[in-house]
Amino acid sequence: MPRTTVASRAESPASLARLLPAALALPFAAALLSGCTAGAVTPSPAPSAAVGDPGGDLGSAAETALEQVGSGIVISVEKDDDGTAWEVVIAADDGSETDVKVSAKDASIIGSPSPQTTDADDAAENVHYLQWAKIDFSDAAKAASVQSKGVITEVKLDDEDGTVIWQVELVEGSTTHEVKLDAGTGDLYRAPSGAPSDG
Repeated sequence: MPRTTVASRAESPASLARLLPAALALPFAAALLSGCTAGAVTPSPAPSAAVGDPGGDLGSAAETALEQVGSGIVISVEKDDDGTAWEVVIAADDGSETDVKVSAKDASIIGSPSPQTTDADDAAENVHYLQWAKIDFSDAAKAASVQSKGVITEVKLDDEDGTVIWQVELVEGSTTHEVKLDAGTGDLYRAPSGAPSDG
């Protein structure tokens, strides 16, 4: 701790009389300053919702699609190639799928929900996904945003070496990042030892 050395010297009564008011004033000035700053709160910057994150149009598109279909679980949300619409896939409890196209501009429905012809294998796969997944697309999108920069353009359930995962794609400029999360825990997915790598 820095030390301050103060030299002592004898003061005359007259000098002490002049110094006393100033010395008494110091505690009051300090108290006034303390009172001004003690209650001050530094405002925290409001988080900005990037287009494509759960608080932006991706979340709005999924919610609109769910409201339109009425029930089910979102298993995929993907922005189309020209960036004007979201393609949302909703799975029912029996694994059947309904596709909904939602405007990326104002989250309005484009056309009508389109029930898909889902074969037995795909339906069984979807049922497996729904049983395994403990976090939804929104949780996955938020977790991926913590792991990587960029605007989310796709969130979907998939299978990776027997583990159901949320695969999230984020675009940062000309670079596409991919984040894989265990759909059962929300943790980053780690490929089992000896499993083939995508890259």
